[in-house]
Amino acid sequence: MKNIILSPLQAHLIEICVPQDTPFAAGDVLFILEAMKMEHEIRAEHAGVLTEIFFKEGEWLNQGDMLANWQASTISSQAEQLKA
Repeated sequence: MKNIILSPLQAHLIEICVPQDTPFAAGDVLFILEAMKMEHEIRAEHAGVLTEIFFKEGEWLNQGDMLANWQASTISSQAEQLKA
């Protein structure tokens, strides 16, 4: 089963914060969307790696559009990685 990230609202994708194939930790900001002149952060609920990103910065999303696929990993946080 693939893990997917869906757009929670119709918005403009203004920033991809974690590039494809780069590990992220739970709580990291993955994408920033803009709707009605307000920014909305999409944060990771679990640690993982984005395996596919389906949109580019600057593109418009509809609510429910599939932004990315991701795979779970055991990374606890980027700060902990730097300490090691």
